[in-house]
Amino acid sequence: RHAVPAAWGGHYERPSLAALCAVREALAAASPLADAVFALQALGSMPITLSGNETQQRAWLPRVAAGEAVAAFAMTEPDAGSDVAAMTTRARRDSYGWVLDGRKHLISNAGIADFYTLFAQTEDGAGAKGIACFVVPSEAQGLRFAGAQVLSEPHPLGEIVMHDCRVPNDACLGGPGEGFKL
Repeated sequence: RHAVPAAWGGHYERPSLAALCAVREALAAASPLADAVFALQALGSMPITLSGNETQQRAWLPRVAAGEAVAAFAMTEPDAGSDVAAMTTRARRDSYGWVLDGRKHLISNAGIADFYTLFAQTEDGAGAKGIACFVVPSEAQGLRFAGAQVLSEPHPLGEIVMHDCRVPNDACLGGPGEGFKL
């Protein structure tokens, strides 16, 4: 609830970074796993809080605040790591909305998430200026969990693949080129 605005069931009017740090410190002292779960929910839902329109926020944030939806932040790629400008996952428009193709790895909550905030290039050669962020439900056509990646137990980590993964126009947070700032 600390990472979601009060309007959508959260604790504060706006998420407070100082409060988030205090909560994480207390959780980490008691249980590193509890801290990780909290941090991952905040990381995966924060792009919706920051750039989502009312429809996007209404669809996901109340469920995150209530603990009914698991979020995942899908940026890291096999050949780019967290170098966002070097990502190869692509998003192209079609008559339905957006088509996503690519692979994300070392994604926390992969395989158990209800939705992914997923980053992709919308314009070849544009680097950071061509990145968009999409809210992709885990059951989206063309999205599949490719398997767990074990680095530290019991942290849920894995790989997802998008092949002709179709999402509607309104899945894009903020618009094309707005993803880098998220």
